[in-house]
Amino acid sequence: MEYQIDMLNFIYTTYSTIYVDTDNPRKEIVMITTGNYVSPTYYFEAVMFSDASDFQVKAQLYDITAGAAVAGSEITTTSTLPVRVRSGGIVLVNGHEYKIQLRSTNPGVGCYVSIARIVVVDGITAGWTAAEEQVEIGNAPESTTSTSPVQLAYMPIFLWEQGKRNGVIHVYFEATFYSNYSIVEARLYDLTTNTLISTLLTANTSPTRLRSIDITVTNNHEYGVYIRCWFSMDTCHLTGAKIIITQAAPITETQVFKKTGASSVFGDLYSQSFKDSYLDKSNLPSTQAYFYEATLKATAGFTAYSDLWNDTDNVTIAGSERSTVNVGWTRLRSGSLTMTDLKDYDTRVKSSDPAQTAYASNGWIIMELSTVAPPPAANVGLHPSHFVTVMSD
Repeated sequence: MEYQIDMLNFIYTTYSTIYVDTDNPRKEIVMITTGNYVSPTYYFEAVMFSDASDFQVKAQLYDITAGAAVAGSEITTTSTLPVRVRSGGIVLVNGHEYKIQLRSTNPGVGCYVSIARIVVVDGITAGWTAAEEQVEIGNAPESTTSTSPVQLAYMPIFLWEQGKRNGVIHVYFEATFYSNYSIVEARLYDLTTNTLISTLLTANTSPTRLRSIDITVTNNHEYGVYIRCWFSMDTCHLTGAKIIITQAAPITETQVFKKTGASSVFGDLYSQSFKDSYLDKSNLPSTQAYFYEATLKATAGFTAYSDLWNDTDNVTIAGSERSTVNVGWTRLRSGSLTMTDLKDYDTRVKSSDPAQTAYASNGWIIMELSTVAPPPAANVGLHPSHFVTVMSD
């Protein structure tokens, strides 16, 4: 199995020649629970690039709890175009919190990172007894001065599909957030019924990760994040939010989300988000189905489009394009797609008009995975030359 834990959703730049954190508005903190995997190997990965090809730029994973960089996590590139770089296997500690750091090797050369994540490759051949999926449903930087709950400016919409996972399932809401001086709330809403599901709050003035108790979610309902300040003179920030789903034995199937982008694009030519996600089918169970999903909104009177792009071969994925004329965030999913193994994939966005903007709060490759082969089609015929194909559920 393979999962990704996203840690940075919008581009950040530094010219520092010593390792520094991202700025607070983009600093997302994540936690690892090693017992929620079977036999995990962890990697650190980022899409990054340099101002100049003769100088390296670097990124690393930092263990906040231990107060030290994670050994072996440093990744480097001299590429002047966005490139996905992955570390070798690293050791992460149960219950520890992690953040990313980056640096240049020349004070006149910028280090750019457009997305960063922890990749978990979990060996389940001895038995699939545990699983954890951390689905990113926030973007950074997000801020508000409102004392009433407001939806994120770039709000991913998450659809809960109960039948796509089995075993013993628990769901949690998590956010990294902070205020300038008072109290900030991060709220998870059931968008289908406009119902508040969970509220997290902090008075901390630096990014703080909090996780809810187990929450109840409803099949085929959509979920999204809102934030609010307690005082109108304050500015409150959210740097990331997640739906966290754990499964315990007996597990034979799951649904995994691989983030491929979020962006706004001016004009009618497709533009990439440069948040590539790598597909390695050898890390996945034998039965696999792939879909593309994007949350989009358009400028009034025009159409927003998005598709899934094979960044390795520079081709679009047939059947992936989605579109909407809605001016509010709209979740759109493709039919089943044919995906090529060992390729990088990215989200692309465009408007129907060269003078208008289209918006995508997220793009996901959604993978439906199972260790059980689908049942074969059964031929049922009344005459040997006349057959009807019946598909079992």
